[in-house]
Amino acid sequence: YAAARDILLPLSETDYAKAGFYDDILARTMLMLGNYAEAKSWVLKANPRLRGDTRRPLDRFNASDAALLGYLELKLGNASVAAELLDGALAAIDGTPRVGFSGYGLLDVRIHAVRGRRNEALDAFESAVDEGIVSNVFFDFFDVDQDPLLASLRGDERFEAAREQMRSNLAQMAERVDAAIESGDWESLRERTRAVTGLVARRWSGNRPEPRLE
Repeated sequence: YAAARDILLPLSETDYAKAGFYDDILARTMLMLGNYAEAKSWVLKANPRLRGDTRRPLDRFNASDAALLGYLELKLGNASVAAELLDGALAAIDGTPRVGFSGYGLLDVRIHAVRGRRNEALDAFESAVDEGIVSNVFFDFFDVDQDPLLASLRGDERFEAAREQMRSNLAQMAERVDAAIESGDWESLRERTRAVTGLVARRWSGNRPEPRLE
């Protein structure tokens, strides 16, 4: 992480910094180095809508960063602000899909863990694995084994069992892809993808709130 910081920071005034993930990666790098105030500044740079003390506009598009900001506020001793952000992020993803491009992944697990709601976090993690989540990187750059928001769960028997199932599911996915490459038959894999995508779409449409005119 120190090496990543030393490489990335000098690029802040170059075109590289215009990449959409530049601020996000620096925020998480600073967090892992324990530089919480600096990490907070990079989160806010990436998400200026999260600035301010009240009425933060939280939605499913910034919920993950709001939760990360809440974790940082907790580390900085701002418990009430942290609670506002974490619980607001959890409310923002209510009724939205967990899996898929627009899904929230393990965000509920991470928020419950940071808030000290151990049983709720473990229940959500087991549910996430059952629904097909095999990685957190797509959703928030952190691997499950390094994510600081999940630190309080590691070592728990339920967490480790679900984590092992996640690894097994990922290995099975890799085996299916290898088999398709070897045989040249991709149709069964495409059909499996269509089935899963359709299931997610039906769950999402069933939970989607009625549109509102603002």
